[in-house]
Amino acid sequence: MKLNSKNLPKIRFIDFPPDLDAGNNVYKDAIEASLLGQEIKQDINFYGCYPNIRFLEKLKAYWRSKLSNKGMVNWLNSQQGIRNPANTEEFNIWVTFENRRAPHKNFDLTLSFDCDDYGDNNLYFPLIYQYMDIRGVGSSYAKHKISPMKAMQKRSLSQNQISQKNNFMVSFINNPHPIRLRAQEYLSKIDSIHAFGRSVDNYVQDKISTSEKYWFSLCFENDLYPGYVTEKVLEAWLGWTIPLYWGNDAYEILNPAAIINLSKFPSMIDFINYVENLYKDKSAMVEMINQPLLAKNFQYEDLVNFMNRGLKKKFAHE
Repeated sequence: MKLNSKNLPKIRFIDFPPDLDAGNNVYKDAIEASLLGQEIKQDINFYGCYPNIRFLEKLKAYWRSKLSNKGMVNWLNSQQGIRNPANTEEFNIWVTFENRRAPHKNFDLTLSFDCDDYGDNNLYFPLIYQYMDIRGVGSSYAKHKISPMKAMQKRSLSQNQISQKNNFMVSFINNPHPIRLRAQEYLSKIDSIHAFGRSVDNYVQDKISTSEKYWFSLCFENDLYPGYVTEKVLEAWLGWTIPLYWGNDAYEILNPAAIINLSKFPSMIDFINYVENLYKDKSAMVEMINQPLLAKNFQYEDLVNFMNRGLKKKFAHE
């Protein structure tokens, strides 16, 4: 069943990355599906986590933070990717793609890396799912045409693929995080590493196809925070490599048999030794690559129902 576009409230996207297609994305699909059977007159606003603050405005905000508590709150919010909604009478949803904590007020719903539902006001919707085809219908806006359900299934590395794996490890580092650099330095003592990314002036467009010649892929998160799981580990897995990961998968959505997570080891050296021993066993590496990546599914209907409940909660009196 399709909604009559004439009866739809306006749907806006504010502070989102420039590559978002406002007319074709998963948030728009989900909110329109959640509007079925409801008469909502107020407009709907999705706020991203990238406030559009110019340099001079940012400088003023910083100095105002020194003068008053309100100024400090506004400054911290800009750093945390939170802008107060322009109209609290409208329906406002905050969405993060970065390691930002969900705001505690002013928004009707939040989609974040926080595992807590905060009384059904927050949905755990990590970036790894946002990069997938969570509808399972080949959505044109999905960055990777694989559903969570498909990523929960075992796969089979072919003999032809195995024969092409003549290299130890690949890394993609746009952000030269110290933990990444330290791990890469230690891992390079096992065998040669091929590094790509803006930080090494060797950027590639297609990380997945580039990875297919390697056994391992370094795919550390930018931070170690509960629930913060991004597309990095997904793209390493899609490239038919063993993800060498560093992240806090607090919601346990990843299959531990498919990845090697530094955060699970007592020390960096223990992690390095484990990788070195595994590298000597081709059959064990193949078995790990064949493992499903995800241990938990994400249902598109959960996103729709979450938004539907939020709309009913706010507009039940209308």
